[in-house]
Amino acid sequence: MTSLAAPRVQPEPVPTTPACHENAAIADTQGMVSRLALEFPAVDRQIVDRQVRDTWNCATHLSADVTPDVVEELAREHLIALDGSLDLIRPVRAHGRRREAAG
Repeated sequence: MTSLAAPRVQPEPVPTTPACHENAAIADTQGMVSRLALEFPAVDRQIVDRQVRDTWNCATHLSADVTPDVVEELAREHLIALDGSLDLIRPVRAHGRRREAAG
């Protein structure tokens, strides 16, 4: 019996960044992390680092024109949202812990 389904089309591979740019990207992200960590002291530095790397990787994956300025600005916008929500998250967590300790 033959299948009537159309064959699957394989996606085109995304071109990779040349190695010479990868070292520059690593150096740029450390500077971004340092600047953003100073700008958002309430956010853990590891979270800032992860946000910068995730933003860079996402933009690269989407084949966007990745520049340090664009990545830093996008990461900053995400950190503004995260920093603003910390006040909402922390009291709930602290309240939940007190309830567990009492129980």
